[in-house]
Amino acid sequence: MILFDGVHLVSDESEDELHEFAESIGLRRKWCQHGHYDVFQSRVMLALKNGAVEATTRDCVRARRKMRRQFPGAAHAGRDQRAKGVATR
Repeated sequence: MILFDGVHLVSDESEDELHEFAESIGLRRKWCQHGHYDVFQSRVMLALKNGAVEATTRDCVRARRKMRRQFPGAAHAGRDQRAKGVATR
């Protein structure tokens, strides 16, 4: 399920689900920050229309923690590539 607290978009299921949803509303994968996307004001209604569930910030944090426990390191792949000097933009 995709959760949205008015600013952050997260998944409580998988990174793939998050990336697919983000792409469907016009967000680029390189904009993912540690397993979440910051949603532009222009995309808020589109995110909700496409099925993002309104949630509290606390719910979003819980979802991120769940994902980190299930898939350690997955949320930081972009950061790790940047640290190695791999172009991500």
